[in-house]
Amino acid sequence: MREDGWFIVPLYHFTTQHATADLQFEFDNRYYKLLVAGIEFQPSEEKVELPVFEEYKYIIDAASQSLLYRSLQELKQILSKGIHLNGYKTWFSLNEKGQHCHMISIKDCLIPNKDSTPQYESHCRSRFPSGLYQTNYKGFTTHVKTQLLFPSITYTVNLVYDSYSSGDQVYIDLKYRLRGEATTSVVYLAYQRQDDWLHMAELYQFTSDGSIVDLEIIFENSGTDINGVEGIMFQPVEIVEDDVSKDDKVENIQTISDSESDPYWEQNLPNDYEEILNLSKDSLMWTTKKELYSILIRGFLIDNGQQWFTVDKHGKNCLMLSAKATCTVDNKNSACQSSHESRFGEVLVITAGDEFELVNEIKPEVQSADTTYASYFVYKLPQDQSTFEDPLKVNNGNDSWNTWFVYLVSPPSTPVIGPKFDENSYNPLNRHKLSSLPWQRSDGWMEVKVWEFQTKKTPETVSMNLKLKHPVKKDLSELIIHGIELRPI
Repeated sequence: MREDGWFIVPLYHFTTQHATADLQFEFDNRYYKLLVAGIEFQPSEEKVELPVFEEYKYIIDAASQSLLYRSLQELKQILSKGIHLNGYKTWFSLNEKGQHCHMISIKDCLIPNKDSTPQYESHCRSRFPSGLYQTNYKGFTTHVKTQLLFPSITYTVNLVYDSYSSGDQVYIDLKYRLRGEATTSVVYLAYQRQDDWLHMAELYQFTSDGSIVDLEIIFENSGTDINGVEGIMFQPVEIVEDDVSKDDKVENIQTISDSESDPYWEQNLPNDYEEILNLSKDSLMWTTKKELYSILIRGFLIDNGQQWFTVDKHGKNCLMLSAKATCTVDNKNSACQSSHESRFGEVLVITAGDEFELVNEIKPEVQSADTTYASYFVYKLPQDQSTFEDPLKVNNGNDSWNTWFVYLVSPPSTPVIGPKFDENSYNPLNRHKLSSLPWQRSDGWMEVKVWEFQTKKTPETVSMNLKLKHPVKKDLSELIIHGIELRPI
């Protein structure tokens, strides 16, 4: 605080060169109640000698702005927030582990098309003064070089852009390849960064050896969702774990022979299953807890044969809903077919259309209290699976903002660059960290997680209302739907 009652805070330090000081400051909008008197320049009372740290000397020398720090810790704190390099053409930062991240502006790496002049538009979210490159729905080529990456670290190469859509994950369908390679790769989804709300699509993974990285990337189309391109980002691979264990991927069809390893649950069998057992279409008889345990673990039909109820080895209720009980499709766009592979005796086959709904009221008596359930869509695909390579967009009810994506076939993995790639560091889930991936069940069907819900201490009716839609309206005909399975996570 000064003597006149105003507060003063130092922003920058610089040495005059007998030239006009021309500075432009941009402040966060969080200070909406701040009363500003002005900007004041004062001579420094003492000459500031910045310590030299060899590890970051090249970064400091290339910095586009003056850096004021007194220790290595303060310097790393500045770098963790990110700084401009090379005349505001690139952006350098440290991640939470202190590993190097480097972003090259599109203006610095774009190879201009001889037939047109590149157009750029300023953008409030862009890190670079040059703004975003306007693709005008056409392909483009970039040439990126960097020598600022940590050696022995696996990096991702990402396209950073502004999306026409909003949400944590958006559909992009971007096709691209490296110069000199005939194989074209595709990335269907991009995810939103929380620090600037721009989107990032993962293109490649490679292990850095500390030498100069030199890539020429040809984008054959501009994607379906690109409003403007900010640049190419290199950042270390994130370790993303599959949120479903191996045990959860095994279908909940068990026999008494392979479940006798849990006698504790059998001896402490709850007594509140009578209401559910009475819902069975068949007459169920038992005289001992072991016989009751066998019935519950094997499962039985309820709700006029449209639901299959079981209990897992932890004593949690599980439920499968038939396609007829859950799937809503226009009658002229679907057909029921008998099937010996379905425990319900029939399946639903989509004959036309690009969307369908999964709707059901899940009653309290079939739920376990205080439990998180995952809902798995169980299905089979036709021999020609090309239509289903794109992920389906899922809406929860009528809330168009609450969306996510699921794949019905295994999605394309991130291409790997370089023969010395460290396979132990490669993370195939990194690209798909916000989407659900399918897997093959033991009974021959496919399944993918489409929804989660949490039950209360005293369970209540849960409404499931999901709409699955192809992002570019391709026909989903010949998709065979078995139903929805609910299992505790």
